[in-house]
Amino acid sequence: TIHHIETTTLRSETISQLYTILKDNGFFVLTVWRRYQKKYRFNFIIDRLKRIFIPKHIVKQYKLGILEFGDKHIPWTLSNKNLTYNRFYHFFSFKEIKSLLKSFLIKVIAKRGGPNRKDNFFVLSQKVVKEKT
Repeated sequence: TIHHIETTTLRSETISQLYTILKDNGFFVLTVWRRYQKKYRFNFIIDRLKRIFIPKHIVKQYKLGILEFGDKHIPWTLSNKNLTYNRFYHFFSFKEIKSLLKSFLIKVIAKRGGPNRKDNFFVLSQKVVKEKT
């Protein structure tokens, strides 16, 4: 999963490393959280509107560590220690996933959703090798 990796640059570097170690025409499955899943859809719609119409909103988000549209901190509790952490997540649109993979000549073979087909993307991908001429 790359949805815990902050910034587009770091996610691109991660995919670049994956591309490097993947065999020619090799396959891998990418799993990410879907941006407009029902539980968070309203939050992202409001965030998008605020980013468009309220310039100070972006500054406020930066101060909270929310650098890009689709970023969110979600409380995660270790019940055995009664500790709660705010974990970073980047929620992806499918267009964003395709764009990221395409920049590394990685082809999307198939896409599936989570248990109810609405919470996650599971993307079967393949490293494309250009034929030598």
